[in-house]
Amino acid sequence: MKKALFLLTMLALSSCHLQRDETFVNPVFYGKLESQTNLWDVTITPTTFDKDNRHGATWHEDCEMWKNEPDEVVLRCTHQLNKEQLEMQAMRKPENPKTEEHNTYVIKIMPEKDQDSDEGIYVVIISYYEDETRSEFASKRGYHIRTPEKEKP
Repeated sequence: MKKALFLLTMLALSSCHLQRDETFVNPVFYGKLESQTNLWDVTITPTTFDKDNRHGATWHEDCEMWKNEPDEVVLRCTHQLNKEQLEMQAMRKPENPKTEEHNTYVIKIMPEKDQDSDEGIYVVIISYYEDETRSEFASKRGYHIRTPEKEKP
């Protein structure tokens, strides 16, 4: 009986997830995230994570929103490997090839004391490869969100 109740509860929760509105609680996350540490800028939506390097190269990942709060968004994303990536992987791991890779992105607005209003809203993107969420393996980069009223001339 407990198993049946658990399964019904999980089914109900998963269907609620599919029906809910996929919008950010804080609309500021729709702004362009301009990199402070490298040339890759980021644009996110509740279902995508896109990067461009200001020179025409782009990177696209389809995502599922795992957390949606005013100061933090978590996206679980999937990227289909291209031909060159598949060939490189085949040389490194011929026994267990994958056609896609997964990343988890935690996008956090920094506290008020760390903000510089002239530069836009400062955020940090912490990224984890695959299902790893141990902080020692995370990549951390800083960005300023360029909202339309904060765009550079």
